[in-house]
Amino acid sequence: MNIHETDEVIFAAHAAIPEHSTLVSRRSIEEQIVKNQDIYPILYLANTEYRRRVISKVMNSRYPAWNKTGGVHKSSFVWKIRNPEENQ
Repeated sequence: MNIHETDEVIFAAHAAIPEHSTLVSRRSIEEQIVKNQDIYPILYLANTEYRRRVISKVMNSRYPAWNKTGGVHKSSFVWKIRNPEENQ
């Protein structure tokens, strides 16, 4: 994982946040990357497993998980990226 991959994940995460939401999922980040190969050339070319691993590592290192339960759950792939006050 390099700084360019990290930048792509962060940019894609912010672009993938639904309007009036504070959460972003790994699936929506990945869809953003796949739909916009010109914006995310490094991660677009990566295989699915690697892309998902990079997204999870970057997001886990920078944003709190939506649900704090342990283990791998669907909620482990959703992050709180904004404060609710920012949506008003």
